[in-house]
Amino acid sequence: MIINNVLLYLGRNRPTGRDDYGMILFEKLEKEGYNIEGLIIYKDDPINLYPEVKMKKRFFLPDELKLKRTEIIEKLKIDEVKTNINNWLNEIRKLNLDIGIVFYGNWIPSELFSIPRYGFINYHPGPLPYLRGMEPDTFAILEGWKKIWGTVHKVEEDFDKGDLIAKTGIYKISKYSTPIQVLYNLTMLGVDAILKSLDKLETKKNFTKIQSSGSYATLKKAKELSFIDFEKDNCEIIWRKLRAFCGQDIGIRLKVKINGEEFIIFDLELYKTKILTKIKPGTLMGLYMGRGKFRNQPILKVKDGFCIMLVDNECEKFFREWIIPPRKRKRRTSFKLLLKSINLKYNSIIIEIIKSYLNRLIKINI
Repeated sequence: MIINNVLLYLGRNRPTGRDDYGMILFEKLEKEGYNIEGLIIYKDDPINLYPEVKMKKRFFLPDELKLKRTEIIEKLKIDEVKTNINNWLNEIRKLNLDIGIVFYGNWIPSELFSIPRYGFINYHPGPLPYLRGMEPDTFAILEGWKKIWGTVHKVEEDFDKGDLIAKTGIYKISKYSTPIQVLYNLTMLGVDAILKSLDKLETKKNFTKIQSSGSYATLKKAKELSFIDFEKDNCEIIWRKLRAFCGQDIGIRLKVKINGEEFIIFDLELYKTKILTKIKPGTLMGLYMGRGKFRNQPILKVKDGFCIMLVDNECEKFFREWIIPPRKRKRRTSFKLLLKSINLKYNSIIIEIIKSYLNRLIKINI
């Protein structure tokens, strides 16, 4: 097997921070001697501005293939859509292709992934088969993984189920790592893993069949987990949720229900302690009396301590608070003031006042 001519599919979901990782992969493939015969990209992708990209044969992804898998399958049942997609595929069939590479692309039908002589491979920024789906970085944080790796596999009809070809090196997840940090590091490791997988394909090595179904790290599942569950979540789990949902912008915010009303959490601080263990988790204990951004913010009982939360009804108000930095942060609150804020002697009166005026009180002096 000799692999030379490559069809590269660069999806819109790839990380594009200071550097475009799609462009890094493009350049490394060419440096290693692979010929990029064609590119599948979005018409408005910024990578189209690069002169090197403009010189390549580009196939702009049809709108029908930008949808979810179930929607694509339904669209392909319509004769007009099927004809349009076939015309697009026929242009790709004119190329002499050895392999296709998907890099953060959408699901592709078999009519496309069967065109190159040796099919398509895909880079998944997570450990298959254990973390399938769109958000492995988020779920690695939520599930408390200590280390993670990315995987390259053959593309098949089902998501993340083709033969496993190569793995990246191990990336260690610290107590302060965020999904953004995990994703960017795994993506850089993934570029090298793709090149390694092409070497393996050329040497005709045996590949591992992905057997286990694993878990699906989906946006739908992330939405379900984006609330603080006071019955189940201890300080450790709440800290993970803060990093998972405030450590990136995936359109899903960390939320809490206080006395039946839903609030968005922009930041929080936790105190693990054995005092007042008989109080029901989720109980509103008072408002923080200290200065700074946590002033007049709610103090809630959690399973193994207390939590002070910076909350609001509106998403946009604390935009600067969305991103939690991937490092140890200086504590803004004090345990002494927390206990004073609870004021146990008058706690029942305070709770009744807060129940009546919570919406107004939490917005004072923020």
